[in-house]
Amino acid sequence: MHPSDAELLEQAQAGEEAAFAELVNRHRETVTRIAYRFLYDKDEAMDVAQDVFLAAYLKLATLAPHRDFAAWLYRVAINRAIERARRRSTRRRLERESGRQRPTSGRRRKPKEGGSEESARLERAMGRLSKRQRMVVALRFFEGFSVSRTAEVLGTTANNVRVTLSKALKALKKVLKK
Repeated sequence: MHPSDAELLEQAQAGEEAAFAELVNRHRETVTRIAYRFLYDKDEAMDVAQDVFLAAYLKLATLAPHRDFAAWLYRVAINRAIERARRRSTRRRLERESGRQRPTSGRRRKPKEGGSEESARLERAMGRLSKRQRMVVALRFFEGFSVSRTAEVLGTTANNVRVTLSKALKALKKVLKK
């Protein structure tokens, strides 16, 4: 039987590096995918994941093992990805205003190799959602979280998740119809 996140967290707090490594291995892919939904750049998403696990390591002593470690971790991933997207947007705006825009800054990324045109369209449509809507859609459909788990990660109510999800799906439908 595999130890729970709470057990691994307690072991990591006691200095067992292998326990923290197991937590990283257990959550790395999800954290990276969550970051990707905000950045649409694999390398940046991997950087965010690294930042998230560094933050977790630095906060080990203050994390309560009885709390949901994964929910906390995913929320940190969302916040870090949003911060990075905001910095990138600000940097691009400043480059445009100063006339020093890099040649690739304004171009849309091509879908990843092996990706379909449909996935590229969905990616562009997701980019038009509000951050909150994108978070809910990403957690609910791309990560397969239940409504209650999504609410837990986002620190909100299940009803709020349902309302946000409904609005997001309507917006996606409208954008994808065009």
